[in-house]
Amino acid sequence: MLLYRNIPGTSLMESFEHGKNHYQEKIKSAIDLLIEFHAKKPPAVPEAHFFWYKEKGSFEKLIETICTKYTAHCHRIKQVAALLLASEKEILDPKSFTLVHGDFQPNNIIFSEDGKASLIDFNDAYLFDELYDLAYFTTQVTFMLTRLNQTDLTPFLQEQTIYYCSKRGIEFNELIHKKMALFRAKTLLSIKALTTHEQGLLILDEIESNVRQTM
Repeated sequence: MLLYRNIPGTSLMESFEHGKNHYQEKIKSAIDLLIEFHAKKPPAVPEAHFFWYKEKGSFEKLIETICTKYTAHCHRIKQVAALLLASEKEILDPKSFTLVHGDFQPNNIIFSEDGKASLIDFNDAYLFDELYDLAYFTTQVTFMLTRLNQTDLTPFLQEQTIYYCSKRGIEFNELIHKKMALFRAKTLLSIKALTTHEQGLLILDEIESNVRQTM
């Protein structure tokens, strides 16, 4: 059974689009919201498991979509996907997976009039590494602000990544760096599947750069 309720307010993405200030304050609130979400351990659900064959299947569907859109770059994209899946098996541990939102991005973070942040749209939630939500969010924010010709917040987002790890008791080491690169590349692939042809061409090099950092 699913229970729904309306969350009144303005999304973080709307703030970006309207050119409002206080990006850093709201992004920091979103990171705090993510920390709170991941700190809440979900109840055990016998049917909830992670399977590598399902992960492989989701990659194949994504790559099929991208190759249909960018036929000239299909070979490079398939190489990227194969390397990403291999890196996932090498550096991720399914025993440590927990519930992730799966689509933690500015369109799904709502701010009420009093400034309180709320999270919506759990349709893509599944069991995975919690750092995926963090990398997904920071990558989406960077892409959206770039598309809107807004301020580059890369240094601030890097600070927020370290802040998140500190609050979650995660040592920011080489393994974490590889995971973040892996999840950035995975997020950029998802963006590439949805964005315009011209924008998609611009991020393939960035995807490959992140993949190299996972090795």
